[in-house]
Amino acid sequence: MEIKQEISKYEIVCHTRKFDKIVHILHWHDRYEFCQVLTNDLRVIIEGKEICASVGDIIAINERVVHQFIIDNDNTFVRICQLPMKLLLNFKSTVKPLKAHITAEEISGIPELSEKINKLFDMMEQEKKAGLVPNDPFLQSMASSVYFLLERYFSE
Repeated sequence: MEIKQEISKYEIVCHTRKFDKIVHILHWHDRYEFCQVLTNDLRVIIEGKEICASVGDIIAINERVVHQFIIDNDNTFVRICQLPMKLLLNFKSTVKPLKAHITAEEISGIPELSEKINKLFDMMEQEKKAGLVPNDPFLQSMASSVYFLLERYFSE
């Protein structure tokens, strides 16, 4: 069984990605990752445990944690955001880990949360399309804001 390190030339990665039916290789990266399922259910294996994620769910994956996506349907769209944990330490707060699976029902139970997260994700994608460099402080602050919003309600 092969496990690969995923390396990006950017410190912050944020985009919506379309997947067709595929089983990704086991991989890890040195950035924290959270993914929001936009269409079609999918499965994620995190350190050997399977999570079945539905539309609207967010999956949180710590740095250096081996994981794998299993996409069972074509045209599956997922928002992906990766950021280094060291970025969060700049805010002089105690960073608490997020629970690995945050359901759409949990998120929708906090009305303002869903709206804020969606606006932040949309803004990050607009900045990327506009050619903003991934290490821009504005982009870093938006990615950090998503994390801290989720942490407020869904820390372990």
